Amino acid sequence: MNNFQAYFADVMPVIREKLESDGEVSFTVSGTSMQPMVYNRKDTVTIKKAKLPLKKYDVPFYQRDNGQYVLHRIVKVQKDGNYTCRGDNQDFNEPDVRNDQIIGVLTAFERNGKKVFVDKSLKYKLYCRLWMLMCPYRRGKRLLIKVKNKIFKH
Repeated sequence: MNNFQAYFADVMPVIREKLESDGEVSFTVSGTSMQPMVYNRKDTVTIKKAKLPLKKYDVPFYQRDNGQYVLHRIVKVQKDGNYTCRGDNQDFNEPDVRNDQIIGVLTAFERNGKKVFVDKSLKYKLYCRLWMLMCPYRRGKRLLIKVKNKIFKH
């Protein structure tokens, strides 16, 4: 397979066309918001057309109203049918992600040549639940580190 770099805005028509024809697209992620599941410019994700409505723990690939493309986990399905999403490496929620913003949904990711299919991996499903349960503790740890660094800065 040949690899090339491109901006999402430039290739989105091709990606949308491929997904609409029930295909899949794979790309290397950029950004740290979904660590430790996937790492910046190291791991590859595979996306397919989303079958709506999505469920808690699904990972949609969507476009924010400001044009930014995002891959974050659903932490809550709201009563109005919108979603609250959050990156695995983030402390804040992004409410009101709408179905019309969703381009596709994560089906697999690959690290070091090993592909994990999210709907088949028991380890992945366990990770999702445990990682979300630990969020308040991770938030507290980050706050303590910030306070420590302010107190003991050189």
